[in-house]
Amino acid sequence: MHVNFNVLYALRPDFQIGINGYWLKQVTDTQIEGHDVSGRKEQVFAIGPGAVYSFSKDNIVTANLYFESEAENRPEGNRFVLRWLHNL
Repeated sequence: MHVNFNVLYALRPDFQIGINGYWLKQVTDTQIEGHDVSGRKEQVFAIGPGAVYSFSKDNIVTANLYFESEAENRPEGNRFVLRWLHNL
């Protein structure tokens, strides 16, 4: 199961800031060569600040910083994601 969430506040029509995050919980066992391997289910929770800037209706840039916690069976750390969305 995976959930993304965010809450944004528009400072201007083209610029928003807020809080965002994600939660991941693996509910089935990992399989190797078709066999279940117990004790390897992953989970993580992350939250942090984010921003959205709209250059136009067809070009949007998002920046998100995530601080991970409660990780199991995976590395835990901080992630920065910069994304450019272009509508074709």
